[in-house]
Amino acid sequence: MQDFVRLKKLHQPMQLNAIQSMNGTKSCYYPKDKIISFNPEFIWKVNLNDKIKSIHISRSGAVMLNSKWILNLDFGGNAGLLNTPLSKVLEIKKPVVAPWSHFWGRYYDFVITLLPKLCKVEKSMGKDIWSQVMVCYPMFNAPYESDFLEKLGIPKKALVDTRKNKGFVKAPSVISSNNNEMFYPFPSDIQILRERFLTKNGSPGNKRIFISRKGRRKIVNEYEVVKVLQEFDFEILEDISRSVDDQID
Repeated sequence: MQDFVRLKKLHQPMQLNAIQSMNGTKSCYYPKDKIISFNPEFIWKVNLNDKIKSIHISRSGAVMLNSKWILNLDFGGNAGLLNTPLSKVLEIKKPVVAPWSHFWGRYYDFVITLLPKLCKVEKSMGKDIWSQVMVCYPMFNAPYESDFLEKLGIPKKALVDTRKNKGFVKAPSVISSNNNEMFYPFPSDIQILRERFLTKNGSPGNKRIFISRKGRRKIVNEYEVVKVLQEFDFEILEDISRSVDDQID
């Protein structure tokens, strides 16, 4: 893959300090200081040549080269194996952007692991890139996904939902990048989201906000917690559907 590198970035290790509650209870996640290291960050553009005879994108979004090599870019590429052999193929003449390689995923996975890849491709290759490529992955089909793709300027006609495809997508070239560990994204991923979507006249960064959960992991004694937080000037937000613009504000 070294021949196809368009961007390579190295990140310094980062220290996460131990977390304790006001009464001294240690966090089950960070009872001690922890040093987080990062893999090298890449963007590749793989083209057909003497070594790469074929490029396919599986229904799970995994990139397969030469009908046998599945790239592990997002926490394992096993889902791509479920699509072999290459039976039905949708051939695309344009270069393909492949930002995600799993059938699973929710809001966090889209915003933290998929969306930064699209932002980095745009920053590396220019905003007009979306008129030159097709974006292929198993789409989440959620309102936040549509909002973000629209804000990036990716037209609907440039999207291929590989989840609905009955076989592989065949392409002349593919643009993709890698993720770090699932719970420790690249620092540049967070930075590029801020640069791309936060408005300069947005809310000040020193607001204290508590967002109530209505689904999983709801705090058992939330009423008591909210009363304490209000004493410290926290703004309490209910967990309701919001547009991306409302979330950013």
